[in-house]
Amino acid sequence: MLLESITLENFRQFRHESIDFAQGENGKNVTIIIGENGTGKTTFAQAFFWCMYGETEFSDKNMLNKLVANEMKPGQECKVQVTLKLRHGDVSYTLMREQTYRKDYSNRVKGDNTVFDIAKKDPNGNTSYVKKSQCESEVKGILPKELSRYFFFDGERIEKMSK
Repeated sequence: MLLESITLENFRQFRHESIDFAQGENGKNVTIIIGENGTGKTTFAQAFFWCMYGETEFSDKNMLNKLVANEMKPGQECKVQVTLKLRHGDVSYTLMREQTYRKDYSNRVKGDNTVFDIAKKDPNGNTSYVKKSQCESEVKGILPKELSRYFFFDGERIEKMSK
């Protein structure tokens, strides 16, 4: 699996963020994200996990950016979306997980179920879409959840392991 890009829309503290990754040429296929404490490195890593598996390790399961939630009017909807582009073998994938949030007339923001879609582009450039019932098994074929912790990890976990 080779990551190409990730785009976050209204995901936690990120409103509109996108990163293109190294393309693996000449052995340059590792990306390290460095930043001060509290700048969102762990949140960024969790965005991969949420996109692929629909889960995070956050105690607060609300993914909607707090500023966006505060700006919403009662009855209004906003979406949280993470789009991950990657190559696996000779197939290009676009994984997109989206959750819609609504603000009720008591000013509470609640999320609906997530929608998960996968588009596949074969070596001939033909695009097809994975059936909803097959998306989870498609991801498992790319990177089983049990192995994902070896590929997406944060410095906090490394620090705990070293103690």
